[in-house]
Amino acid sequence: PPETLRTEGLASPPSGFVDLRQVLPEARFAVAYATDVNFVGAVLPGYGAPGAWLRASAAHSLREVSRAAAARGLGLIVYDAYRPVRATEAMWRWAGHTGNRWLFDDGWVVRRSRHNTGIAVDLSLTGVDGRVLDMGSPFG
Repeated sequence: PPETLRTEGLASPPSGFVDLRQVLPEARFAVAYATDVNFVGAVLPGYGAPGAWLRASAAHSLREVSRAAAARGLGLIVYDAYRPVRATEAMWRWAGHTGNRWLFDDGWVVRRSRHNTGIAVDLSLTGVDGRVLDMGSPFG
């Protein structure tokens, strides 16, 4: 099951998953959980391998979205895709230790999400110049 996948050190995604960099070569990637520039201030467990992975069916659907966006002069920027359960648990521990449980209480992060199963992606749109479009949120 995806909840137990170990991705550190793997050169390619596990069976049934694809690397979005291969499926969406035109997209930009800013996977902050693989860096210390995110809300917890540290690389999250399970983000030791570069890339953004999804189950093959979700990735191929996202390719269609990317093509539709390109036809309108837009591009995609991917912030997150498959998220190991241990990463979500690290977020939960951080929130509890720092008094930031409101992130979970208000629904910004959930204890189990579709990210944990490899069928969810956080993304935004970019213009023809590559700049992220204003989507009305402070994120992005």
